[in-house]
Amino acid sequence: IGVIERMDGYNLLKLVSPGLRLTEEVKNILKEIKGILVWFNLLYLNVIYKPWRVYFLGLTSSLSDDALDNLATRMQVQDKEILSMLSDRQEVRQALKELSRLKDKKNYSLYRILSPLSPEILLYGMAKTKSEKIKRFISTFFTKLKGTEIFIKGKDLIDMGYTPGRLFKDIFESILEAKLEGDVSTREDEIKFVKDRFGSLIDS
Repeated sequence: IGVIERMDGYNLLKLVSPGLRLTEEVKNILKEIKGILVWFNLLYLNVIYKPWRVYFLGLTSSLSDDALDNLATRMQVQDKEILSMLSDRQEVRQALKELSRLKDKKNYSLYRILSPLSPEILLYGMAKTKSEKIKRFISTFFTKLKGTEIFIKGKDLIDMGYTPGRLFKDIFESILEAKLEGDVSTREDEIKFVKDRFGSLIDS
């Protein structure tokens, strides 16, 4: 942050992009990012991420999509990581909008919204939002939900008498939801859950 402030003091940020300004809002986002990354690193979650991407999203947060696109063009950027920032910003906006509409913290809903997003997007989203509720949602995803997997595989369902097809996807999603909500935990729990929920659909 100090380096960026010095660049701004010498009007060097304008050389990067004419619309790039170190406003109070951008400063606050960058400070939030710094604190959030310290918190995240102390969790020791073994999640690989690139801090510079989070800071880049924060620094360019005041730029419009067109201005960011022009910045990439002016820099003659070919790196897919930079070019993906436009889609990253759109994903952040959509995720924050969906999270703001959640009335309660249902783990499955959080997982469906946040699991497709990169760690960098989620960390930037935490810094950008002013909603403590949304910050808690993202924190819960990182600390409790991310990486949740089920034990049962397709072969297990076949062995139980089920015919491969669309039903498999429905079963897997149902098990995942039950696991995220704490209704099942072991492989045996999952098998019992499938029999109880889908038993009548087993081929005879």
